[in-house]
Amino acid sequence: MKKLLRLGVLFALICGAGVCLSSWSGAAEQAAAKPQPMVQSVTRENIHGVMAPDDKNIWLVGNYGVIFHSSDAGATWNSQKSGVESLLIDGVFLNSKIGWVAGISGIVLHTTDGGETWTKQKTNTDKHLFGICFFNEKLGWAVGEMGLIIHTQDGGMTWSVQGQEQDKTLNNVAFIDQNTGVVVGETGTMLRTVDGGTTWTSIQPKIFERATIDEEIERPRQTLYGIIAKDTTTFVACGMDSLFLYSSDAGATWENFTAEKNLGVYSLCMKGNNGWAVGDRGSLFMSNDGGRSWKFQDGAIKTGWWLRDIAFINPAKGIAVGASDTIMLTADGGKTWNPRAGIYYTVKDFPVPKEVTNKLYKPFNLFGSLWRKSLPEQY
Repeated sequence: MKKLLRLGVLFALICGAGVCLSSWSGAAEQAAAKPQPMVQSVTRENIHGVMAPDDKNIWLVGNYGVIFHSSDAGATWNSQKSGVESLLIDGVFLNSKIGWVAGISGIVLHTTDGGETWTKQKTNTDKHLFGICFFNEKLGWAVGEMGLIIHTQDGGMTWSVQGQEQDKTLNNVAFIDQNTGVVVGETGTMLRTVDGGTTWTSIQPKIFERATIDEEIERPRQTLYGIIAKDTTTFVACGMDSLFLYSSDAGATWENFTAEKNLGVYSLCMKGNNGWAVGDRGSLFMSNDGGRSWKFQDGAIKTGWWLRDIAFINPAKGIAVGASDTIMLTADGGKTWNPRAGIYYTVKDFPVPKEVTNKLYKPFNLFGSLWRKSLPEQY
């Protein structure tokens, strides 16, 4: 009986292997004419934030408290000890030495030696933090769930709450000077301050105006995920449904632009009049008019994973990061991208059977609900 059982198991394994080999055979034949990309791993985790304060130093943060640093513009990477095992989502570096990182459960980490050591700062909150910015070495803000805005005037030694609690998640924050800043978040939430955060006022671009409750139900406002201060008068923001918002009067009024692809856009950056934004399914958008309009770059970044953050060292060299250890580098302003790390299963140039990619992609396709209240369970 045991022999029969073992034979049955062996037969099942052989059959299963046959099905698997059969599924892969077509893809192998298609890809045989092309060399497969030799991509190494850096962290093996989802990467959520990238910071590049100069032409050599880059930092990555992500799942399980991982922090990695490159001192050669992304060619090689070294792990840094964060001292935490929680999800780290966003960060900011003012120069090659001084930086902060924020994450879930109110975590803010600070370094003054380029990440050789990280110190956990006391934020007095256990709410999740999703965005952080510093205007200088003293003044900083972080935002998160339940409308949380916290502020420091001493480099993070002490943090205090600003604004009012609300049942809206705030995703990111940017300041153009020490007084004027904008926060973006869930369902079109936008808050603006002109007094350093002492008071925050809700603002509503025309695209978010709704005449009736029925219209609000029929056309829910898009969640906004990213915002940057382009210069001393200009903000640019991005969000769901390939929506971009642009303000040239310090956030008082906003223009809107919707790119041709209906995708979530999670982060953007600009150098001069050139801009880049990334989001769902490896999507890349580019602007050449200062952020007023954006064009989808079909297939520019050859990955199917979501991309969470992007940074450019200069107008030519940039880095995009995202799910499953994805690290992509460009040296020509975003026209072409080369993989530095990650696993690429949904790339047309290197096809894999659809039944395989569906199983592989599904567990990582979580970013659309990243900032919902079930966040911890999703990670």
